[in-house]
Amino acid sequence: MTERVELTAEAIEAIALRVAEVLRDEPTTAGKRLLTAAEVADLLNVARATVYEHADELGAQRLGHGRRGRLRFDHDTALNAWARRTTPFEPAPERTTTRRRTTASRAGLLPIRGQEAA
Repeated sequence: MTERVELTAEAIEAIALRVAEVLRDEPTTAGKRLLTAAEVADLLNVARATVYEHADELGAQRLGHGRRGRLRFDHDTALNAWARRTTPFEPAPERTTTRRRTTASRAGLLPIRGQEAA
């Protein structure tokens, strides 16, 4: 049988603060916070897709397992790689999203309480 533990409001607050602190922590290298692909894109004034295309050249570090792990970059490494490039990085085209058109449904509307359906 499992022992039941009751938490005080103070204990719950302390747990919540600790969870928020852990979630706020960013991966670091030698005390420096690593940058996201979006932050590197802003830093280098390129599209985020360009950063992903040249992630290895920019010194990306993959967090997690598998090929879809999140990428993080050291600020200085990314800037040095950008400065050392022999040919400019070709900016990747910005992705455009197409919006799906919705068509009017043939089904009638459900009535709102106290009103008839349209």
